[in-house]
Amino acid sequence: MAYSIDFDDLEHTLMKMNAATEAAEAQGLLCGILCALGRVDKKSWSQQVIGEAADAADLLMNELKEHLGSLHSETLESLYDEEYGFQLFLPDDDAPVEERIQALSEWCQGFLLGFSMRDLDSLQGDSREEIEALLEDFIEVTRIDAEVGEDENEDEESLVEIEEYIRMGVIFIFTSLHPVAGSDRLQ
Repeated sequence: MAYSIDFDDLEHTLMKMNAATEAAEAQGLLCGILCALGRVDKKSWSQQVIGEAADAADLLMNELKEHLGSLHSETLESLYDEEYGFQLFLPDDDAPVEERIQALSEWCQGFLLGFSMRDLDSLQGDSREEIEALLEDFIEVTRIDAEVGEDENEDEESLVEIEEYIRMGVIFIFTSLHPVAGSDRLQ
């Protein structure tokens, strides 16, 4: 699924507003909360992303809230997609590899923060070990060095594989903890 808002546009708006998070981390936080709790209050999440930024009446703030609203609804819709259309909100493939690695690290940081709202002891069944292993892997992604090695093509291939692993991991966690499908749960 392609998002209706541009990653770079949201990233620049968040920077201009001196927001608490960056674009990738914002969606990671959203996904982590959704996986942990099954729902997210859009206003509360937006406030976490924006932090103590500028005046709420500011035109740029209104644009930012509109973009965050779109990211919220499109992310939620994609997680419920029976075709597994969920995508990580990251820089385009033509962005420098270092920038994409950094964004993926930030995405995982946001996810882990959001998922921390759930007590791991509450996880039951066979999926518990798999979810815990995925969370450990997400932690490892936050530690990836954003510097490109000697073979940029190899770095690119590795990054694509890690992005897909994270994407499928999020889908696994979400569907394991919230197996009820359907749009009646969209909020």
